[in-house]
Amino acid sequence: MPYEALRPTDTTIDDRTGQTFLRVPLANSDRFARISPQDHQRVLATGFSPNWYLHLGYVTTYAKGRGHARVARIILGLTSPQDRSVRVSYVSGDHTDLRRMNLTTR
Repeated sequence: MPYEALRPTDTTIDDRTGQTFLRVPLANSDRFARISPQDHQRVLATGFSPNWYLHLGYVTTYAKGRGHARVARIILGLTSPQDRSVRVSYVSGDHTDLRRMNLTTR
């Protein structure tokens, strides 16, 4: 059974790039995560909850049977135990900006 969103996302456009992105409300704050609509659907399609929150400064979500995961790692496909050594960096330093142009690995 899929999870139900407790608060809706909204769609907006980046003034600099003209690209559309979603603002996902973070449960334990007044902040929002920014993500492309395609990546948002990818996260939900893999069984993770649409209800996201900040944990130790990172946007995190949950899936039954899989536990908690950082959304940036889900977007980049780094969810298996052997991927733990791969570090995700945020180009702008903003951990709530989950758009691919802001995510890098090392």
